[in-house]
Amino acid sequence: MDTQIWLLTILCGTLTAWIVANYIWKKPAAPKKPFVVRVSGIPPDASQAEACVKATVATLSNNRSDCISDITIVPSCTDTDNLVAIVGFKLLPDLLSSLKEGSLESIPVPGKTSYLLHFDAEFLGFTQMYPTEAKPTAE
Repeated sequence: MDTQIWLLTILCGTLTAWIVANYIWKKPAAPKKPFVVRVSGIPPDASQAEACVKATVATLSNNRSDCISDITIVPSCTDTDNLVAIVGFKLLPDLLSSLKEGSLESIPVPGKTSYLLHFDAEFLGFTQMYPTEAKPTAE
């Protein structure tokens, strides 16, 4: 009789541990982080900069711009005639997949043949990561 109670106790304890491990302690899957890309060479018209980036990405992804999770337009640190965008991709278009290996892609802006947008994921050199209200001054 004692052996039966002892085995029943072990079985109940094992079952309880399995339930806790598989149902109660399950952590939700972490949200997938976007793949972040720097886009330089954006025409200086700040009001059209985001639309320019979205239109260019749409041509790369079968006219779908919903693959972009976030766009931040900032001034260029090295080229005062153009803007830079920090773009987070939920899903990287196939034509930009080489960015994962560190290459640079130059894509013409639709409707503006004189402009090429340069996509890279290395962030070498200076890149302003967020927009500022006033022009920065250095002393």
